Amino acid sequence: MTNKEAIYRQDVLDLAKKGVLISNGNYESVCKAINEIPSANPQPCEEAISRAEAVRVASGYCHPANVAKELAKLPPVTPQPKTGYWIRQSDDYHDYYECEHCGIAVGLDDIKNYCPNCGARMQEVEIWTT
Repeated sequence: MTNKEAIYRQDVLDLAKKGVLISNGNYESVCKAINEIPSANPQPCEEAISRAEAVRVASGYCHPANVAKELAKLPPVTPQPKTGYWIRQSDDYHDYYECEHCGIAVGLDDIKNYCPNCGARMQEVEIWTT
């Protein structure tokens, strides 16, 4: 499961307790609220669940206690870390490198085996060029 598709169970429960997921049958508002939940970190944990399953459960129940009971039944998922490459770019003054996922630019001295902005693990030592 990609990192974007995994969210924390507690974040959905918090929305249910606040009444955000009580949509009076408005499936789109439930989807919007759950899709705005930040993705789970890419470490295995028992509290990450499928975003799609959370939408399914939350859109089927109105009372927060029912949502909580059904969310508890969902199996945990293991979000996978993003992996990527540094892409070499240049302008009139210098060369720099961009993360292929988020586009953050760093200088050669700042290149690490992960992106400091989005956390993607950069594969290999090679640096792609365009």
